[in-house]
This record gives sequence, structure tokens and C-alpha cells, in this order.
Amino acid sequence: MKRFWFLILLSVSAISLYIHYITANSWMTDDAYISFRYAENLINGHGLVFNIGEFVEGYSNFLWVLLIAGGMKLGVSPETSAIFISIICAIGTASILTFFTFKTAKKELPVYSALYPAILFTGIGNYWLWTFGGGLEPILFSFFNTTAILFFALSHDVSVSNARLFFLSILCFVIALTRPEGAMTFVYILFALIFIQRKQKPFAKVLWFITPFVLFFSVYLVWKLSYFGDLIPNTFYAKVDMSGNQVFNGLKYSLKFFSAYSIITIFLLPAVWIDSQKIRYNYLIFGFVIMYAGFVSVVGGDFMFAFRLFVPIVPLLAVLAYNGIEVVFSRNLFYIVIGVTTILSNTQSRFHPELKWEIEKYTTVIRGEKVGKFIAKNFPADAKIAVTAAGAIPYFSKLYTIDMLGLTNREIAHNGSSDIQPDITGHLKYNISIVIQKKPDLIYFGDGFGSPTPLRKAEKELFESTYFQQNYSLHKYLVENDTLQVYVLHQFESNTR
Repeated sequence: MKRFWFLILLSVSAISLYIHYITANSWMTDDAYISFRYAENLINGHGLVFNIGEFVEGYSNFLWVLLIAGGMKLGVSPETSAIFISIICAIGTASILTFFTFKTAKKELPVYSALYPAILFTGIGNYWLWTFGGGLEPILFSFFNTTAILFFALSHDVSVSNARLFFLSILCFVIALTRPEGAMTFVYILFALIFIQRKQKPFAKVLWFITPFVLFFSVYLVWKLSYFGDLIPNTFYAKVDMSGNQVFNGLKYSLKFFSAYSIITIFLLPAVWIDSQKIRYNYLIFGFVIMYAGFVSVVGGDFMFAFRLFVPIVPLLAVLAYNGIEVVFSRNLFYIVIGVTTILSNTQSRFHPELKWEIEKYTTVIRGEKVGKFIAKNFPADAKIAVTAAGAIPYFSKLYTIDMLGLTNREIAHNGSSDIQPDITGHLKYNISIVIQKKPDLIYFGDGFGSPTPLRKAEKELFESTYFQQNYSLHKYLVENDTLQVYVLHQFESNTR
């Protein structure tokens, strides 16, 4: 009978994954093409730059850019590399969950019960939408974080070997290379290690853990400072404001995530408060989840679809939910609850207002590719374009690009005004004076095929400026049965006739 329920649960899991796969449909976010442009310039010998000759760290995923660049060097498209790497990492993460559960399972449980957290994991839709599309690094980041936290949870007693601590330290360094906030994982494990070893002589153990990370990370920071002139990615200055509105937005973002997956998160507290057998594991995992959610709240959350910033803790939530279900329900109900929870969680991914997939809203890249290729074919290679959607259009046009929201522009990120508003997060720095100083030949409002009227505050202030009104006029071009609308500098227009 147990094997029958196990086969049923495997079927539920497989169906969930298939639904996520066909729903995602290999979608790409526009921001992914910022990383792709850095990777392309790197393999072409221009260095880690967005615009050739301008050394600005306009990405926050160093290791991801290197991996994409490696794929491009081998002739693999960045879109294919991104999805392939993410799928491999998702499989690796499911394997880590299974191994951890096997090592911590009650002896009376059958071996295959170790797969139950992985089955729950397949029902959490936002993770898989970023696995089968998106083009960014959250799945890679999640894999490394999950491995580090669960490995430490298995190794955190007072007799933990120096070799394990050395491995953990190197892994934390890799996490920090993947995203800057990955350094928090190192800090969290360090404090947990000190607390666990407090009755012993912790110095030697702590030294084994600290030394490799500090050594390698210091070398990395020195390189960053010499290469970019800054220790912190430019994207931080462009996105983070630390105002009251931003923190409030972040708290709402976090609350929406945990409520969107309430069918999973409802089992977190039983795992921590009731499960005495696994309490030490659950405390460590739950503590990291809380710390990470606090970080997401402070930085204001994210504007992207499907709770991108919470993807790294999704596998850990699956472990805690499994432990909570195990302790609350009897063995006769346990299998049914696992299946029902997976199905309901998957259903939330389809119909919850914060998770419902509306693919027509994510056609920015499809249109941006058409626009970028048209511009590359019909305008001079030395033309300059100003955009607020700084991904697909710059990548496919190959033109010098002025990112009006400052992600890849140091002056705007550091000296721009913030347009932080309730319910709006990220990409809100702007400075029209800097845009005007650079005298772009083309100015592109909005996304898709462009807009004759400005949509963002950065665009509106530029549009209303005297310089813009006197020097630019709207031009329309037919691009594959659609109309591209872009403002062209009068002088540039006369020079290219």
C-alpha cells in the first residue's frame, strides 16, 4: 500500500513539473540580456563591460556571467546555456534534498520516503518557472545555498571535521561569487558555528572555516576595486534606496510570498516547535530562512515576476514543510497530505494573483530582439541610444547604450534621484542631465516597439526638458508588421540621410 501511494506521489510530481515546463515556455526576462551583453563583450576581448571602454559592474551575478560566457565561447547561445545550467542545478538541488532527508529520516520509514521533500518541492511553481526560463541566476544561487545550509546542518555537531569546514568555506565563497548577498550565508554559518562550539575551544574550528573564505574573497574584492573602482555592484546603487517606502515595499513583498504559498508555509512552525527529533536541523534551516526574508524585505523586494528573490530558499521551505507534515499527521494520512499539498501548491502557482502567469506581459524580449536587430541593420554602428529597458535592445543592436535607470551607468546610479513609491520596486534611479550630456542619437521610451509618450518618471522629465523638445522628433519605422516609435536627434537625422 505504501508503494502504491509512493507511485501516486511520483505521478503528481511529474505532472507538476510538466505543467511548469509548458507554462514557462523558455521565457526570458529583459534583464538577462544585460548579463548576456557582459558575457559577449568578455569573450570578444573587450572585458567585463556593458559599453566598450566603460568599466561599470552593471550586473550582480559574476559567476553566472562567467558561465554564460563559457557557453558562448563554445558556440552555445546564452538562452540555451541559461536554461541548461538551471535545469542541472534544479536536479542537483532535488538530489541534495533527498540525500539530506535520507540521512535524517526516522529508521522505521522506507528508503523511498527520502524523496518526499523533493516531491513537495516540485509543487512550488515560482522555482520551476525560473528553472525553465528567465535567463538569470536564481536557480544556481539556490543550489549553492541549499547545499551549504543542509551540509552544515548535517555537520554542525561539536566534532565536525576540519575538512568539512574547509569545504563549506570554499562553497560560501562560490555563493558570494554568484550573488553579493551570498556572503550572508558565510556570516550565518560562522555565527552558528561559534554558538555550537561555544563550550569547546572554538578557535581552531572557526579558523578552518574563516581562512579560505576570507583569503579568496579578499583577492576577489581587490580585483573588483582595481577593475571597476568599486566594491559594491553598480546595481545596488541603482536599485536600493533604504527609504521607509522601500522597506515597506519589501515587507509587503515578503508577506505576499509567504501567503502565496500558505499551503507550504503553514507547516513551517510545526517543524520548528513540535518536531523534537529533528529540532536542531529545523532550527538551523528556519533561522536562515528568516534571515534571508529579512534581507529581501530591507532591500525592497523585487519587481520581477514569480518572487525571484525568494527562489533561493524554496528548497529549504520544502524540507521544513515535509518535517512539519511528518510530525503533525499520522502515517495513514501522511502520504495523502504530501500529495494534496503538492497539488494545492501547484494550483496556487496557476491562479494566485501574484503568481498567475500572463505570458503576454513578458513579450519585452521578443519585441526587443526585433527592434535591436532592426536598429543594428538600419543605423550606423557608432550611434548612441538611450533606453530604460536596457536588456534585449542593447544586446541585439550592439550600439553604445545609455541606461537611463542607471543599472549600467555609474553616474546615474550614484547621482540620480530616486522615484521610490508604494508598490513599486527597483529600477527607479534617474538623472536627465547625465543623459542629455551624452547626447544620444536615439531615445527609446517604454519597451516593446516604443512609445510616443513617456511612461516612467525618468522618461517624463527628459521628455519635458527644453533640450529634448528642441532637438528630437518622433520617427516611425515598420518592423515586421509592427511600428517602431523612437525619437531621433535632429542633427543625427540630417547626417544619416
